[in-house]
Amino acid sequence: MMRSRPLETRISWRRPVSESRRPMLPGVRRFTVELDADTVGRPIDALVDIRLPADQPFSGIDDHLVARPEVVDAIHLTGRFAYQLRLRCASIDDLDVILRDFKERLGVAETSTRVVLSSVAGFPHQPAPVG
Repeated sequence: MMRSRPLETRISWRRPVSESRRPMLPGVRRFTVELDADTVGRPIDALVDIRLPADQPFSGIDDHLVARPEVVDAIHLTGRFAYQLRLRCASIDDLDVILRDFKERLGVAETSTRVVLSSVAGFPHQPAPVG
């Protein structure tokens, strides 16, 4: 029988990677770890467009979005909607609470929400170099 060990016992954090030891890869800004949303308890994947009232300033909205752990991506857009968000939620009920919070606390005038059924194999991917 294989036992699962806590993450901190499986990864060595003792030796930091210095700039001199880091491989020289043009255009690489960072290395990341991607968590499985189902495993961390956020299986509901939703795209939410947000429209603000014409007289409402944008100040404070970005800070509120960054503070929400359910918001995994936020894009400021042109057009009818000011933002497009990607949320990872524990349940549909949690998604509903968040949408209500956007309207009540942030004064959002309208939302358009789509629940993601699946992602196309091979996406997302990073942009390829030109040339």
